[in-house]
Amino acid sequence: MNPQVARQFGLVLRRRRQTLKLSQERVAHHAQLSRNYYQLLERGLSSRENETPANPSFSVLIALSSALDTTVPELLSEIFPSRRDAEVAFRAE
Repeated sequence: MNPQVARQFGLVLRRRRQTLKLSQERVAHHAQLSRNYYQLLERGLSSRENETPANPSFSVLIALSSALDTTVPELLSEIFPSRRDAEVAFRAE
């Protein structure tokens, strides 16, 4: 994953968690992830040692969306805004 996108995803997770007034530990537990892994995701990383960007699997995205009382599309919508206008313009040409 692109490091900038990974960091943006981490910020989305953090904001959503803080809005719900949940601890990292609580979200990690509900998503059945280690607290360490969840902390890395909020930082946009998959490893502390080599600082590789986070690249969570689809099953992790589903678990996170459940733990954060939202949907996968909602989690990703801030990072990847809808492009329906572009698709409609392309089709019209």
